[in-house]
Amino acid sequence: MNALQSKIMWGRVSLDLIKIGAIDALFVPLLVAPIVIYFIRHTAELEMMNERLRESEERYRRLFETESDAIFMLEADGSRILEANLAAEKMYGYQRDEFLSMKVVDLSFEPDKTRQSVLSRDPHIPLRMHRRKDGNVFPVEIKTSYFDFHGREVMVATMRDISELKRSEEEKKKLELQLLQAQKIEAVGQLAGGVAHDFNNILTAIIGYGNLLQLSTKPEDPSRTQVDRILESAERAAQLTQSLLAFSRKQVLNMKPVQLNTIVAGHLHFLRRMIRENIEMETIIKGKAVILADAGQIEQVLMNLVTNARDAMPNGGRLTIATDEQEMTEEFIHNNGYGVPGNYAVVHVSDTGEGMDSNTKEKIFEPFFTTKEVGKGTGLGMAIVYGIVKQHGGYINVSSDVGNGTTFTIYFPVHSGRVEENVQAETRSPMKGGTETILLAEDDHALRTFFSELLTQQGYAVIVARDGEDAITKFTAHRDEIQLVILDMIMPKKGGKEVYNDIQAKKPGTRVIFASGYTEDNIQGEHLPPGSAFIAKPVVPQRFLDVIRDMLDSTLVSGKH
Repeated sequence: MNALQSKIMWGRVSLDLIKIGAIDALFVPLLVAPIVIYFIRHTAELEMMNERLRESEERYRRLFETESDAIFMLEADGSRILEANLAAEKMYGYQRDEFLSMKVVDLSFEPDKTRQSVLSRDPHIPLRMHRRKDGNVFPVEIKTSYFDFHGREVMVATMRDISELKRSEEEKKKLELQLLQAQKIEAVGQLAGGVAHDFNNILTAIIGYGNLLQLSTKPEDPSRTQVDRILESAERAAQLTQSLLAFSRKQVLNMKPVQLNTIVAGHLHFLRRMIRENIEMETIIKGKAVILADAGQIEQVLMNLVTNARDAMPNGGRLTIATDEQEMTEEFIHNNGYGVPGNYAVVHVSDTGEGMDSNTKEKIFEPFFTTKEVGKGTGLGMAIVYGIVKQHGGYINVSSDVGNGTTFTIYFPVHSGRVEENVQAETRSPMKGGTETILLAEDDHALRTFFSELLTQQGYAVIVARDGEDAITKFTAHRDEIQLVILDMIMPKKGGKEVYNDIQAKKPGTRVIFASGYTEDNIQGEHLPPGSAFIAKPVVPQRFLDVIRDMLDSTLVSGKH
């Protein structure tokens, strides 16, 4: 083969290779393009999926971090904290890195209960006490759930701080207790009102007959002292009823400037008789502070406190009654949590008795609360003390420990007024009588008999009625003779006000005296008619006769017969 032929042959081969390459160049793009397109699309989808995943993670991260409740991811057995949100950091005071080195029991104030809850896999744990980093303990409500996380089971715990809820519940309970106490006080008022009427009728008869006996007994007679003691005890019983009404019905008290020491010193002889022989009584009287007070009510406070001290010392001990003066400073108020700056007259009543625990101290002034056995205490003594002290604008504090006795300290604001100088020995003027005709309407037989006898002894003509209807009947029959009517406010069939209205309709201008075992304040609340008078039971005979004489004399002066 010559050179020419060889060139022609390689030229043809080259041409064939070119042709084959050209064909392949045409088909390769057709074969590769779908694959390229697939990868491009798949890459875009992967990017889109990754973006969605990032968005989802971001969304859930935001939810996780912005959730107000603390959220923890933990090992299923609670052995280790895997993740915690920002709310957890704020709630517990730890940083995230600190959480990751802790166990769930490290957060708990009750680790044993927490372990039990984790083992029980309870999805809802109502209340547990947890501890913050600073040591403060607070209540949490916990909800848990379990799920698979990259091949292992984890627990997600949501913890809610319910301190505010608990405080709200406590406030609600406090309000409920206040309502209950208000209802108790209302019950005391209703009870006192019902008891006062009958009890004061009885006391009026006792005091009345006692006074008559006292007047007829010479001072040197040995029985005179016994009569005096009977009257003194009856008057204390009357004060007890009035104190009960003062506490429950906010009675307006007879407030006058008086030295606290005068009240205490004047009442010591009675207080000494209230305690047993195995109790030593000590008095420490200091200062000359004047307070604005109802002396009888302050005596009632002392009597109740001494009774309480006596009962706290069944095996004997020492009772100390001390008075003093004290300035209530801002520092004192800050330290004790009560008071208004100023000067105070102070009385301390201390005993060396059994003392009280904190729970008893918190309840000591509640109505009906008593530590005594059933039948041995009403639970009203300390409530009455508290009510009277508050009515006087004062404060009362109790300090006591079990086995170390008790001290009650009472603060009364010092008053700038002067004590009335007419505190002189009581002189009895002759009891006033008359010859007028009086209609007496009283449903209590003993009291009706006493009043009738008293009025008759003083020269009055007395027409008696046993109830409201009987009073109207008697008045109708003797209207021209009767110059004064005495009506009990509470009577069967018709009460005093109803009888009064009927009498005024029959004979306008008839003078009437209302009598009741309730407080005068309560009767005035029912609009006591003008021109009438009121007598509060129990009443001593002289007071009773003085009011009657004053009413009759004012009738004669006004020209109404």
